[in-house]
Amino acid sequence: MGKSCIVSLPSEPFVEIGLQIKKGIFAEHDTMIVSHSNGTGNSNVGGGYIPNSWNYGRGGYETTPRSNPLSIKTADQLLAAWRKLASELLT
Repeated sequence: MGKSCIVSLPSEPFVEIGLQIKKGIFAEHDTMIVSHSNGTGNSNVGGGYIPNSWNYGRGGYETTPRSNPLSIKTADQLLAAWRKLASELLT
């Protein structure tokens, strides 16, 4: 048995966000990433896609306002929040 954690993310984040959390923030833990945990992905419910900032301008519907009403900084803000929380929890 080892260390484990469950990470909750809102809406529908791109898989790279979860991988950054698993491999970069909780690298020494068995980590489960849970998406849609505070929204369904429907913009009427406060959801949508959460792309990485580098995905903007590359095409695809996920970065359009119809599919993603969130800021271009949202993924970076989620990662920063999890880094801060991890530093508080793991020290």
